Amino acid sequence: MALLASTMLLPAAAAQATTAAATGPNSVVGVALTADQNPAPLGDPAEFTVTVTTGTEPAPAGQVSIWDATAQHYLAFGCPARSPGTYACSGTFDTPGAHQLTATYNVWWPQALYGVSPPYTHAVVGVTP
Repeated sequence: MALLASTMLLPAAAAQATTAAATGPNSVVGVALTADQNPAPLGDPAEFTVTVTTGTEPAPAGQVSIWDATAQHYLAFGCPARSPGTYACSGTFDTPGAHQLTATYNVWWPQALYGVSPPYTHAVVGVTP
């Protein structure tokens, strides 16, 4: 499957989104990841919003998760829908410093849709206990 993607560089607390087109049976959707607070205090829950679109429309309900590539585990998995195409995610960081995050979306019925946000750098401040 060939993918064509473009990304935008924005300040850390701003939305980071991607647009992509795919060939084949699966469709790629736009995924944007934003933080309610950046930096986040170590050990406190951090809140994120993931917005998923197919063109100009919200994507159908699906599975949304946030992967922390720095810590090598999911920060949030199975985020609940806040409204069509918008998901509320929450997670707690266990180490300070810069964390590289990506949001993923997928749904398999009635149509296979998939998307990944561009990397999002989230700062975590505090001292490890």
